[in-house]
Amino acid sequence: MIEALVLGPDVETAMRKIASSDATALRTAEATVKKVVDLVRKRMEENAREGVPLCLMTPADLRRQLRRVLKQHKVELPVLSFADVAPDYQMRTVAVVGTAKAAA
Repeated sequence: MIEALVLGPDVETAMRKIASSDATALRTAEATVKKVVDLVRKRMEENAREGVPLCLMTPADLRRQLRRVLKQHKVELPVLSFADVAPDYQMRTVAVVGTAKAAA
């Protein structure tokens, strides 16, 4: 069983916009990236109490970008795309990481 954090649709949309943005938009996006990193850290800390390893599951087009962002912020968390996981593995969503108040 793979215990995973999954991105909320708001975070996926924001990360895609950042990937296709120019330099000015990237500076504006820093706040979004920081919020996403903080939310991932919070979920990791909550799950660490249970002692179960986590990964972050993302769409394939965001996997490398998110891994790079987490690494730049010194967050050690495996990042997998849904396509990376063989069909015979089961995944359990531990939390949805989103910037909307309902998803946070």
